[in-house]
Amino acid sequence: MNEFISHLTSNKSIADIAAARGTSPKTVHRHFQPLWLISVPQPHNHPVYDQIFLDGTYLNGGCLLIAATRDYVLAWRWCKQETTYDYTQLIRDITPPLMAVIDGGNGAYTAMTSCWPQTPIQRCLVHVQRNTRRDITSRPRTPQGTIIYQLALQLTRITTVNKLTNGSTTSTNSQDCNSWMNEKTTITDPLTGKKKKSLHPSTRPTRVLQALPPGKRRQTLRLPHPPSQREEP
Repeated sequence: MNEFISHLTSNKSIADIAAARGTSPKTVHRHFQPLWLISVPQPHNHPVYDQIFLDGTYLNGGCLLIAATRDYVLAWRWCKQETTYDYTQLIRDITPPLMAVIDGGNGAYTAMTSCWPQTPIQRCLVHVQRNTRRDITSRPRTPQGTIIYQLALQLTRITTVNKLTNGSTTSTNSQDCNSWMNEKTTITDPLTGKKKKSLHPSTRPTRVLQALPPGKRRQTLRLPHPPSQREEP
């Protein structure tokens, strides 16, 4: 078990462990296989939580999915990738919360539509900011990129419905940038054969005001805790 934990939480590979044991990597992999299948205990007694966070952390040996409140870890699951199946196994025994926060990945979203169909979804705004910074950097070279980055920085300051609805300038700037991001040119791509190509490929993934892709967004705000309904174990 200690070797398995070391493999997950450090840079020690299966080959390193096999060399230390004097055996083959296939043997170590076979010994580790049952450890991925250990059932995770469910310590909660099915209360209705006000907010649950779902996310995955990639370690050396796989991915750890976690469902947690602001104070407690409710469930976790080891897997190879953040798939719909694995997220479904993670949350299927948890009572639907008042709201769930996800990073926008399809695995968590699809699992939620099946297990918690009535639960509002909030896109993690920190993930939006980080993804925007990755796409256009913190020093964009175009005026539109600068506007987009400033919009991303404003997201974590939106804490109420009024702050969102009163941000007419933010919404207008976003629409102006959308038309710019959608600009395309006619050219034949030698690799794909496609006739249309985006003029701003690094910026197009950025949609800072969209919590989820069109048609999937159910909630984008960070709402305060409703004290009268909050329950913790």
